[in-house]
Amino acid sequence: MNDERILFEKPDLALLRKDHAVFDMHFHTCRTDGRDSVRAIAHRARILGVGVAITDHNDIESALEIAQYRDVPSIPGIEITSREGTHILVYFYESRHLKKFYTKYIQPFLGREIMSSTRLSMEEIVHSAKLFPSVTIFPHPYCVAYTGICNLNFEQARLERLLDAADGVEVINAENIHRWNLRCTLLGLYLKKAITGGSDGHSLYHMGKVVTYACCEPTGPAMLDAIKNGSARVIGKEQGAFSRCLWINKGSAYGLQPGMPVIVSQGLIGRITDTSWHNAKVMLLIDQGSNVDALIQRTRAQGIVRGAGVRDCVMRYVSKTQDVREGDLVLTSGLSNIFPKGLLIGRVSNVERPNFGLFLQIQIVPLADFASLEEVMVVTGVAPQAWAGKKASE
Repeated sequence: MNDERILFEKPDLALLRKDHAVFDMHFHTCRTDGRDSVRAIAHRARILGVGVAITDHNDIESALEIAQYRDVPSIPGIEITSREGTHILVYFYESRHLKKFYTKYIQPFLGREIMSSTRLSMEEIVHSAKLFPSVTIFPHPYCVAYTGICNLNFEQARLERLLDAADGVEVINAENIHRWNLRCTLLGLYLKKAITGGSDGHSLYHMGKVVTYACCEPTGPAMLDAIKNGSARVIGKEQGAFSRCLWINKGSAYGLQPGMPVIVSQGLIGRITDTSWHNAKVMLLIDQGSNVDALIQRTRAQGIVRGAGVRDCVMRYVSKTQDVREGDLVLTSGLSNIFPKGLLIGRVSNVERPNFGLFLQIQIVPLADFASLEEVMVVTGVAPQAWAGKKASE
């Protein structure tokens, strides 16, 4: 893959701002599944020196509100869920067009909840958007299940017609995983159409992880023109490059809640830290913020397994008087209210007894292969011997 318009690297926002307009083209607020207010988002965008497109799910109030912050470049937008469960981003040159589009063509067909699918087919949404000066983009075309356009709900001929009808695709999404973003990028290059990138941010920390930039005036209309004429570029990296998390395609609609453990056949991989209607965010064992009460199977020595941030974990607070050996299995101890007792975590790969201190230095290799996760189970009960799960796909 060799195209200078798309770069998988951390954006240097200060450098980009010198000669370009810079926009995060995909951001959510607390009106839907984000965490922050428009005021907080505008303040963060002002600090970073970037423009922002608020693209809440099936709702436009925050997108209209941010236009009132004249010192923050913004683009009126919305992320709509079709009746197939698939998402499309629609950007407008003017807020009045977004408002008219939403009021006439989207609002009457909303689902029961704001995050639910609308009663509109993807073709109907694209057709309605084309009645206004707008830009239509398929976000994360390859991603979790049906939210991306490249899924089994769309037979090939229909998919090709939709890709032809839309203006382009999102090639890097910070909430996606790298191998899917690579497929999105290849699709964007193959189509030779408009490309965008965005953080798909749900908190202020996410803003600017992926941006779209162009040599144009730092205004919404100028950026949309650059996107449509092919002069816009995308740079950024996935959130997984900054933390060790993933998203699964089941959320609060299926009863999933923060704190629930997530496992595969080999053992524990992490726990849910955040949910939206259709998705849930999983903090992996290897994340540096992950802590799990654990024990050595052979000797029952107890400690806490903490993520080491790469591929391994460490086990802390195990006394130097304990017998721990390489190859020992490590299990959840069940002492916390989160993880049932007896879930496999990994094996001890190295044990050191330092001259100073009270505790062993223990390295753990998780049994799960985090690079090839496809299907996981969410533990919906915490009783030690009885729990049920729901299948989900990464």
